[in-house]
Amino acid sequence: MRPLHGSRGCVRAFLFGTLFSAAVAIAPASAQAPPRIRYIRIETENVFQDAESSFLARAADAIHGVTRAEVVRRELLFAEGNALDPPRLAETERNLRALGLFRTVSITSQPVGEGEVDVLVRVRDSWTTEVSGSLGRAGGKVHYGVSLVEKNIFGLGKKVSLGADERPERSTREVSYSDPQFLGRRLSLDLLYDHNSDGDRRLFDFTSGFRSLDSPAGGTLLYDQGRQQTRLYAEGSEVARFAMRTRSYELSGGQRLSDEGDRPVMRLFAGYRREEVTFGPVLREPDGFVLPDERRFGFFFARLELARPVFSVQHDVAFFLRDEDFDLGDALSLELGYSPQVWRAQEAVRATLQWSHGLVFPRGFLVGSLSAATRARGSSFENTLAEGQVFGIWRPDEGSAQTFAGRVLLSWGDRLDKEVQLEADGANGLRAYRLHAFAGDRRLIVNLEDRVRLTPELLHLIVLGAAAFVDAGYAWPPGSPMRLSDLRADAGVGLRVGLPRASRHALVRFDVAYALRPDLKGRRGWLVSFSSSQAF
Repeated sequence: MRPLHGSRGCVRAFLFGTLFSAAVAIAPASAQAPPRIRYIRIETENVFQDAESSFLARAADAIHGVTRAEVVRRELLFAEGNALDPPRLAETERNLRALGLFRTVSITSQPVGEGEVDVLVRVRDSWTTEVSGSLGRAGGKVHYGVSLVEKNIFGLGKKVSLGADERPERSTREVSYSDPQFLGRRLSLDLLYDHNSDGDRRLFDFTSGFRSLDSPAGGTLLYDQGRQQTRLYAEGSEVARFAMRTRSYELSGGQRLSDEGDRPVMRLFAGYRREEVTFGPVLREPDGFVLPDERRFGFFFARLELARPVFSVQHDVAFFLRDEDFDLGDALSLELGYSPQVWRAQEAVRATLQWSHGLVFPRGFLVGSLSAATRARGSSFENTLAEGQVFGIWRPDEGSAQTFAGRVLLSWGDRLDKEVQLEADGANGLRAYRLHAFAGDRRLIVNLEDRVRLTPELLHLIVLGAAAFVDAGYAWPPGSPMRLSDLRADAGVGLRVGLPRASRHALVRFDVAYALRPDLKGRRGWLVSFSSSQAF
């Protein structure tokens, strides 16, 4: 019996081993390898190429320099011979849209044989040459300006801007240059010079790397210097004015820690950031006012970033008939810095935290974010500011021209630097209240808006829309309790004019709002505002 039982055991073992070996041999064959990219074709289209039956459209296309194919090719995250990776194609689409040069971007693949595909990258330009004037009204005060902007010089994707702007606080003359592909590589260079009625500003910003989720490394070289007059407000009126000079520079680098293709993406940054702020003279001094002490910090810092992005392409949220990318995934950033007493710097420790998370539900989504920063000197914390926001949209159905948008913003500060104020007014969420109506160190803003696209593209130029909205909010002065009974509210309607072929100022907003409760000076009633962007 024993020999017979042993034979049966051997037979069972043999059969099991044979089946297991067969399964192992079959499994690799059943998992098909992704096809290889045989050829990449890039097609660039002019702004009005789909409307050249019109004389004006043909004339506009004749003077517009179409984006060169090499500008598009430098942004590709894939190459001929690579395995087809749909997430990389989608990320490339987002990066191309982020350049601000294109009205539409499409990347598709087509099988051409056994295990091979061709990839078609098709982009249609936006109108990037602008000689324009701007006119806006927010919080009862008008601002206006004129600018000459070319965002795509000779089709190379480089931007030059000249502008003049008149605002209630200051007038500005500005010249800037931006090159997202400096020296024909994935390097970004930004230069800016502002000459203001109360100061000036100079900016040099050079960055490399991290143009994609799987970029291995990157770095930043930044210099930013400026001077201006700072104004403080209380109960809707200016109470102090003084000069402020700032200078900061940063040298930092980062490295991806996670393996290529892994999610979440993990990156570690380290560097040095110098910040200097000086004050004076006082131009308007209330009784008992004392200038802030100058601050000089030199932070050696490290920052850890985690990101698991989930992107959604939406329409008719901020613009009409334009693709808009929303990240509904998870992101976390934590930075710690220490400023030792070297090079005339003051000793301090600083920490910053940023977090965001998206939630998808039927026909809409919510995106929540939280940011917090604090600075410690000795045993006390100062300039602590925490801010949380929830933004969401909902549509009756996927193809609807109607979008319900909402936002809740809560800001809380403690021992803020004296020049820092949180405001709730016509420029910060309360469209029926004058500028600087409410200022303090804590703030709550709630906005609800029903946006409707009324027409298709008219004359290949504009799209008309409308909106109805309700705003509520308040900013509490330091030391006062946060009471919901302090909240102010308004309601109104507005007209939206979309310019879907423009690369900048692609929407013009006209709003009429009525204040349901008076401000701190007893003012209430109707207020008109208009701008080149959505209110939130």
